Amino acid sequence: MKLVIDCNILISASLGSKVCGLVFHYALSDHQVYYCQAILDEIRKSLGKGYLQTQEIQRKGNYLLDYLSIYGTLIEPQILNFTLPDQADSIYMGTAMSAQADAIITGNQKHFPPLLCGPVRILSPRQFLTEIHPDLNL
Repeated sequence: MKLVIDCNILISASLGSKVCGLVFHYALSDHQVYYCQAILDEIRKSLGKGYLQTQEIQRKGNYLLDYLSIYGTLIEPQILNFTLPDQADSIYMGTAMSAQADAIITGNQKHFPPLLCGPVRILSPRQFLTEIHPDLNL
């Protein structure tokens, strides 16, 4: 499956979310994950926010960011000809469209209205895990 992972998944995994940690693990080990430079920049900016400044969170976040950079695929996002409810999410949809991704995994599904997203499915972390590993006890 071709995927784009929203920044909120990486941040939640850094904060200790088991579900988001599993999403990150399975997405990068079993699927093709795409990202763009703007996504990396947003992750770095988010990791620099005050409440994420503990050494442990920074270490986990930087590790996951490195993992994404190594095992994901860097591409240029497509410029959208429509506006999402949260314009900052355009980088994710543009990357998904450029990669011809099957899905975006996000904790903010309402930011990606199905009528605008076309063939790109918008999955919550639990939906993704349930779909690929229905035997997991979450």
